[in-house]
Amino acid sequence: MDLKILLVLLFLFISCHNSNPNQKHQSQLVVFCVLSPNLLTQTVIVDKTYGIGDTITDTTGLSGATVLIWDNTLFDTVRFIESDTPGFYHDNIDTKWVKPLATYHLLVVYDKDTVRATTTVPDTFHFLRPVDGETLYTNSLPIFLWTKSTGSKSYFFCPFKASRLDTGFILPLITSDTFLDMNLYKEAYFDSTGFYQIKNFALDENRYRYEVGPPKIDTLGDGIGHFGSQTFTMVRVYIINRHHPIN
Repeated sequence: MDLKILLVLLFLFISCHNSNPNQKHQSQLVVFCVLSPNLLTQTVIVDKTYGIGDTITDTTGLSGATVLIWDNTLFDTVRFIESDTPGFYHDNIDTKWVKPLATYHLLVVYDKDTVRATTTVPDTFHFLRPVDGETLYTNSLPIFLWTKSTGSKSYFFCPFKASRLDTGFILPLITSDTFLDMNLYKEAYFDSTGFYQIKNFALDENRYRYEVGPPKIDTLGDGIGHFGSQTFTMVRVYIINRHHPIN
């Protein structure tokens, strides 16, 4: 729900910033979707831009949209079903269906507006070092190394302290390489002894441009928003920081 409100406020800002205050606001269709082969359920958010005088609540969203995603074979078309939360549409498949390296097309139709977009999913990949469950010391950290994800534009490397997974914002390390020397960042990310979860996201071109490139919302047919894809891998390690014991 917080993600939805954040997106709505973002597009409210965009619509207000680009509009003439003397003109009546013309709503645009807003669509947001990030596909991932790691996830069991895929989600598409459908909303609209809002004017200065419009009311935005946690139930704001567009109901009754047609939402379809299909791959290049044209044999597998997934029709998304609206959830109990207005504007949130989910697939109705009980298995993981998004495939690495596949190209997917999105179609959203609402009233007279149509949104179309395409993304190609990065390939799966995995860590070579460290291995899951390994114990590491901050005074001699190894080079973090992973296999290449074909089709990825960049990697978002995100270390989390296990006890802080649901608190605070973690600034990711961004690289196009398949290695990272964490000795350069250990004081910022491994500040105390404990278990850490290391997540590494491979982003497609769309996702990279949305997250890293110059601030720009994609134009998708008659609407705006974002349709991208990402793949992630993860290891859990125990970090010993002799200068900062368990806290």
